[in-house]
Amino acid sequence: MKKYKIFCLLILLLTVAVFSVLVGCAGDNADIDMSKPSVGLKFEANSDGTYYVSGIGACTDEVIVIPETTASGKPITGIGEGAFANHPSIRAVGIPSSIRTIGDNAFYGCSELKRVQMNQGLRSIGKQSFAFCKQLDKINLPDSLKEIGDVAFGFCESLQNIYIPEGLEVLGDYTFNGCDKLKGYKYDGAYYIGNEGNKYLILLRAENENVEACQVNYTTKFIHSDAFANCERLKSITLPEGLLEIGSDSFVNCFSLTAVNIPQNVTRIGEYAFCYCNNLGSVTFAETFGWMLYDAGEGNFEARVHQEDLLDGYSAVQCLTEIYYEYEWARGRE
Repeated sequence: MKKYKIFCLLILLLTVAVFSVLVGCAGDNADIDMSKPSVGLKFEANSDGTYYVSGIGACTDEVIVIPETTASGKPITGIGEGAFANHPSIRAVGIPSSIRTIGDNAFYGCSELKRVQMNQGLRSIGKQSFAFCKQLDKINLPDSLKEIGDVAFGFCESLQNIYIPEGLEVLGDYTFNGCDKLKGYKYDGAYYIGNEGNKYLILLRAENENVEACQVNYTTKFIHSDAFANCERLKSITLPEGLLEIGSDSFVNCFSLTAVNIPQNVTRIGEYAFCYCNNLGSVTFAETFGWMLYDAGEGNFEARVHQEDLLDGYSAVQCLTEIYYEYEWARGRE
């Protein structure tokens, strides 16, 4: 009888424990209550009369809910540069539909930030805005988003799941560097991330450094920085017609690569993208007109690539791997 009571007690404790875990999980996944905005945040005015959040101010909330308007009814349309950077007490953030931009370094180093709820209306996420948010494990980016800045989610070491909207137009360099748990979907020697309709929107990284050939999925629009870096055995890469961007350092040290065809829709090739591709014998540009050289350090366009230099496969190799390899190449951004 005594053993039976102990057994029943153990079952009861186990049931309570499981229930607690389930409740905790449900709490983590529950929507943030946007009807209760945080009080005490700092705001500053934009030139158009709208406002942006400039700092945490006197707010002590662990769950930060950005309000849509100031106390005087002025619209809040942005989160400023470094507004919440390095605040370890922040565990969750709710961002309303009035917010159009998240500034550079806005949540940089928020080491306990686990949940971010974004709403439609957001158009751009700045450089390093969520970098080193080490507890952030998943995030859904809204369909309204058009631009993600450099290293925006860099070194979010817990990040495993992300929704990337199909309408994304600009992917910064090294956006997901250091997100080693983020693997996404595998296809022909590489891992991709995207959305339910297009799992292969961004080619994130090669399966491993021993890959010898890769046919990039036909729905892919972006090749992430460092994607094939140090893949010394890579001999063949097939890029799809819908590709828009090739990230910086994406094929650096691919010593065995012999030929590359750059599709017509590509409007950006990052710095050092084909650096040290010593056996690259031919590069074919489907579109040779309008290429400009952008200097990230100076923040401006330095020169135009002469169209005739890209008409010949060998000359194009020289431009891309030796003469102008330190520059970002871009079309349609003058």
